[in-house]
Amino acid sequence: MAAATLPPDSAFEAKKELKRAMRRDHLQENHPEKPKGWFAKTALRMAASIGVEIASVAGYTQDVYQYYGVVKLAIVTLDMTKQRFYWIGFFNKYHFIGSRTDA
Repeated sequence: MAAATLPPDSAFEAKKELKRAMRRDHLQENHPEKPKGWFAKTALRMAASIGVEIASVAGYTQDVYQYYGVVKLAIVTLDMTKQRFYWIGFFNKYHFIGSRTDA
């Protein structure tokens, strides 16, 4: 049953998901780091788009793993910034769970 709700690997678009993560779309509306107002949202949207495009020129890797047919884990590693971004996939959608910078 759970395997029927897993999103397909092809549904994960690294650049699109990276931009969403950098725009902080995953945060709740009342979160202090969530941008407020049109100007803040537009500035963050532009910064995310430019940042992802520049970082992806240097290269990135995208890996999707499936665990026990219940959940998927998508990992995107940006070569230029040594950052890793993580998403968990279930119920036909990928959900951003966090990032880290490798030393």
